[in-house]
Amino acid sequence: MMTTLTIRRALPAGTHLLAALERACASSPMSETSLKQELINPDRAYFIAEEDGAAVGYIGVAVLHDEGHVMTIGVIGAKRRHGVASDLIGVATAWLHARDVTQLTLEVRRGNTAAIALYEAKGFVAEGIRPRYYADFEDAVIMWKRGD
Repeated sequence: MMTTLTIRRALPAGTHLLAALERACASSPMSETSLKQELINPDRAYFIAEEDGAAVGYIGVAVLHDEGHVMTIGVIGAKRRHGVASDLIGVATAWLHARDVTQLTLEVRRGNTAAIALYEAKGFVAEGIRPRYYADFEDAVIMWKRGD
């Protein structure tokens, strides 16, 4: 059976759905209140991926001066490694490009080799380490995608 993936912008009225995805995917999920504040910030955008009407992933990006920052990205376990994250990055990058932002950065757990490989395939390059960045003290790899 063929499934259809759609990606749409998250709106404040749907904060509960975004919060549910955060709880399912993030090691330190943001509260629903914090997410609602993010959704009304004009320098932020969150996108939700849905497959046949069910939410399967999300991404949040911010514009910081002339740079974009991937603040969060997550895909539910059963849908990982099916191209969802790649599609989310593509939509978020297009949103940033529409705002003349061509540099994009993110942090990723040093041990998350699958995510690092995805980001490299999307044109990101590892440029540094943030020691003990995460709550469990795992290092973060700082990655950049510069110019397009």
